[in-house]
Amino acid sequence: MLTSSTSGRSAFVRPWFTRGTGLGNRLFPYSRALLLARSTGAEFIEPEWFDFRRGPIMREGRLLGGLSPRALLGKVWLYDNFRHEKWIERPGSVRAVSGDGNAFADLVGHHEAILEHLLSRATETVRAELKPPTPPIVLNVRLARDFQRAQSPEDFRLKGAIRSPLDFYAIGLEDARSRLGRETPAAVVSDGTDAELAPLLAQPNVTRFRSSRALSDLLFMARARFIVGTGGSSFSAWGAFLAQCEVVTINGQSLSWFKLGDANRAIVRTIEV
Repeated sequence: MLTSSTSGRSAFVRPWFTRGTGLGNRLFPYSRALLLARSTGAEFIEPEWFDFRRGPIMREGRLLGGLSPRALLGKVWLYDNFRHEKWIERPGSVRAVSGDGNAFADLVGHHEAILEHLLSRATETVRAELKPPTPPIVLNVRLARDFQRAQSPEDFRLKGAIRSPLDFYAIGLEDARSRLGRETPAAVVSDGTDAELAPLLAQPNVTRFRSSRALSDLLFMARARFIVGTGGSSFSAWGAFLAQCEVVTINGQSLSWFKLGDANRAIVRTIEV
């Protein structure tokens, strides 16, 4: 939804983030604020992305949830993802855009403009990490604690933000290769450890994209032709939206929750495991 500090036309537009949200969820108000500023001639105020979130050092028995301190800074707290731009306050009304609105339904047809803007805001760290080319297939494997472990098969139908089993990603990889070719290279983008991802990394022509910034992961995915995503993940959904590529998730955890189907030229579907 849009909220405004004043009525009438605004001279400035800024996104307003809910504390504790990750990059994917923040991109909804960010993109809507950007588009609103451009459509009304207002000045867009770049936000402060860094967000120090308190949390236990040990997560599920893993130090920092399996992340290195550097990755924690760049992927959870979003440090050094976007070029910093200090806004100097000037006279004029400011409209704050918050929430996810109507998700991707509000962004139909604007993927190129949003992607171009994100690339323009990327730090040198992100640009350096993006040098490796993206293979046609990307597996986005979410294993962090914000995605719960399924206690029963019914959880995939009845609950949100449930971790997809690694078997699903292997099946999704086969599905992608049935369309693009049996030897098509693939890359894994994940917050898991190499040990956790070992069954996938052992597959032929599968490598891991190694980065320390969430924006690096997203922009890497934005060059894919096929994404095997995590159901319920706005990050997987953003990758598919920016790439305008086919995306599959596990049955019961569709990315259509984000109204991605209306905004994606390619197919958004689920597959059974």
